[in-house]
Order: sequence, then structure tokens, then C-alpha cells
Amino acid sequence: MGKFEGVFPAVPTPFEKGGETINEKSFREILDFLIGHGVHGLFVTGVTGEGPLIPPAERKRIIDITVEQTAGRAVIIIQASNNLLPDTLDIARHAVKAGVDGIALLSPWFYGCDDAAVIAYIQAVSESIGDLPLFLYNIPGRTGNPYSFKAVLELRKRCGNIRGIKESGSLVTMSKWYEIQDEKFRVFCGIDQHEYDAYRLGGQAIVAAFANWMPETFVAFHKAACAGNWEEARRLQNQITCQVAPAVNENLIANIKAGLRMKGIPAGWCRPPLRDLSKAEEDDLRRKLIEVGFLSN
Repeated sequence: MGKFEGVFPAVPTPFEKGGETINEKSFREILDFLIGHGVHGLFVTGVTGEGPLIPPAERKRIIDITVEQTAGRAVIIIQASNNLLPDTLDIARHAVKAGVDGIALLSPWFYGCDDAAVIAYIQAVSESIGDLPLFLYNIPGRTGNPYSFKAVLELRKRCGNIRGIKESGSLVTMSKWYEIQDEKFRVFCGIDQHEYDAYRLGGQAIVAAFANWMPETFVAFHKAACAGNWEEARRLQNQITCQVAPAVNENLIANIKAGLRMKGIPAGWCRPPLRDLSKAEEDDLRRKLIEVGFLSN
């Protein structure tokens, strides 16, 4: 299996209640839990990890902890984007020095950016990190600036270290990326309900928020699909889709953290402006997760 294949949970960042500080001990426990359940890599400070809410100094500390705690047991991809380019460069350069395996970049967000602006932003980061693999992260529903097919092709020409893309927008868009996937360009499925479809299109890599909940199920799916056991892969996909359904709403990250806490994993709390679930919401989530078989009574 290649270095950038397999299951990469989008690791949550466990904040203390109120969101002011990161619980480093809990973060280390989450990493050990995921690695202990056979994941192939870790995707850190992405959207699920509340990366856009974490300033550079904290982001660099998270990078250091991840590299230290992982100790070579899993591949590490750090999402380094910040809307301020100097901050993104600072984070990315620190990641290089720390020894991560790859860097991912969201497109700029809030302000509308055309292809020329997006290309300039990514190229500046690419040139600052040497030959470290760089992955684009397409989630237009959050950034408002999708990576266009034209821009990605141009970036591949200009930046020799661009090694792939994580697609968290739509299956239609994902299918287009698979058309240009090759040994030097890896497409990561970032839509938890579409891993089966992605692997049918030629996928071999997943970045998944709910792989934190059920890492062993995602790993089993990956093995089944790569072995061509599509009946088993479909069964596992159906299990994933069913068991994550109660958490797929506007409070997604709070739900993910609550579900982990219910399983005994110290996922911590959210950082404002995100909010934690109320007791009534958490009780309702627990009831639904019992109904779908994710939790036992």
C-alpha cells in the first residue's frame, strides 16, 4: 500500500470546557486510540479539528505533539491554511521542520477568490515547503471558493510537490478528480457516506470525520474494497451511513465530540463560536445512537 492510501481520520482537537485551551493529554489519547485501531494516517487541524479557529502558535504546538506522539506509527498530514498568507507560511514551514509527511491546504475563505488568486496562494506555500507533499482540500460549502478543475491542472504544472486533493464537496466533483488520479496524484474521499462510490471510481484513500467514531469499521471497509470484496464493502458502508446519520446536522463537530465521549474517548469540547450540545441534545443523540447500534444500552 502506498504512503498516502488507507484511512485517515480527521482528528478532533479536544478543547477544555469553554474552548480557551487545548487539553494536550486528551489529544495524545485520541491519537493513541486511532493508531491502536489500525488507521493508516492522521489528518490534523482540518475542519473537524477546528483548524480555522486555531491560531499559528497553537497549531504549531499541535503539530509537535502529533509528531512526537505518533512516533512514526502513522502517516501525518497537517492542514495548514490560515486566511493570512504569512500565518499559513509560518505553520507550513514549522510542519516541515517538525517532520510531518504532508501538508493540506484549504482554499482561501470568506472573500471570493478567482483562480488566479487561489493559484498564487497555493503556489506561495508550495514554494516554501520544498518537496514535502502538498494536498489541496476542496470543501466549497465552507470556503466559498472551490478548487476549479482548471486551477488544479495549472497548479500541478507549476508545483511539483502537489500530490493530490481531498474532496469534501460532492460525489460529482470527486468523480472528476479521479479522472486525473495517477501514481503522483492521490484523491482522498472526504464524504463519509460516499466511500463505497469513491472506491468504485478508483479510490484508495479516505479522510473521514466519523473514522474517529469507528476506526476499525473504516479500516475493514478499506481492506474489503481494495480486495474487490464489494459485497462486504457495501455492507460496511451501509453500517457507517446508518450509524453516523443521527450526527449529521449543523452541530456536526459537537456531535462527533459528544459521541466520542460517550464511547469513553476524551474528545473535549468545542471552541466558540461553535457550541457544545445541551444536555437535552446530548441525551437525544445518545438515544438515537443506541437505536442505530453505535452505542449499547
